[in-house]
Order: sequence, then C-alpha cells, then structure tokens
Amino acid sequence: MTSIVYFDPEDGRILKVLVGEDDVIEANKPSETAQYISGPEADSAEQYVLDGALVDRPLMSLSPPPETLRVDVEMVITGLPTGSEVHHQGGVAVIDDGSLEWSSDLPGVYSFMVVKFPYQEEVFHVTVTL
Repeated sequence: MTSIVYFDPEDGRILKVLVGEDDVIEANKPSETAQYISGPEADSAEQYVLDGALVDRPLMSLSPPPETLRVDVEMVITGLPTGSEVHHQGGVAVIDDGSLEWSSDLPGVYSFMVVKFPYQEEVFHVTVTL
C-alpha cells in the first residue's frame, strides 16, 4: 500500500490524499497539473505542501470576536490577512485593510468563516441581542 498526497504546484494546496496500490493511485490523479509526494496521510484543513514537504498551515492572528453583541453595535475584528474572504449570511466580504467591521439591526446568531490560503480557516459565531 502506498500513501500519496496530490497537491497544487502553484500554492501547495492539498487536492487529494490516496492510500492504495500504485495503479489505483495513478488512475485517481485529480488533474494533469497536480504533483504529489509519498508518505504519511495528510489533513488538508491543517496542512499544505511547501518545498516538497508537508507543513502545518499557519493560524490567523485574529483579535478575539465577541460572543455577544447588542443590536446596532459595531463589531471590529483585526488581524485578518489582506485578501481574506469573510463568508457570512449576508454574502462574502473581501478584506483589504486587515479588519472586519460588522453590525446587525436584527437579533440572532450569526456565523462567520474567514478564508485565506494557506492559513487555516477560522469560524466564529456571534449572538446579537436587543
């Protein structure tokens, strides 16, 4: 049995991890441009390939988000890498200045996911109250 980690040569993003016989692995190559390394199984949520080796994806240095927030009070989260995408119920915001400013005029629980490769994705929830 062989373990193969296919990755994107442009950014090191793990595309697929396969464990099996050599002919099965070659038949399941994710794309013609994908490259691979042999070795231990990998976790694409926490690792990527850098200079031909598996390394841990770094954590973002976000300021801690509040757990609760009052209606119409602005939340400010800093430390987001430039170019990060923040996915939320209202859509996607692209961060160009390192911070997210957000408020809601409706109470509820709101979820946020911050994405910027190679950083690990960050998910947090904020409860907005009256």
